[in-house]
Amino acid sequence: MDKLLAYNNFFGEIIDTINSARYQAFKSLNKFHIGQKFKIGRIIVENQDKNKWGQSIVDTLSNVYINRKLPTLLTEKYPEGGNFFFLKLSVY
Repeated sequence: MDKLLAYNNFFGEIIDTINSARYQAFKSLNKFHIGQKFKIGRIIVENQDKNKWGQSIVDTLSNVYINRKLPTLLTEKYPEGGNFFFLKLSVY
């Protein structure tokens, strides 16, 4: 019985360690992606303002330019107002 309990504790500790490492990796990756998207949004908004571009520049960027240069990058269309996050934060 003690041997079975020791096995269970040992295996549980290994599983907990793996799950903890996976969680930390997901958190780190998510933080990186949020920062990357914020930076891209800032670049888009600054260039829209500077060059007097409208919303269609975002569609052109994603549907034409990025799809040609990085065809596997965009697998789903971003919702309308994708740069709203940056616009909202830049006001403060």
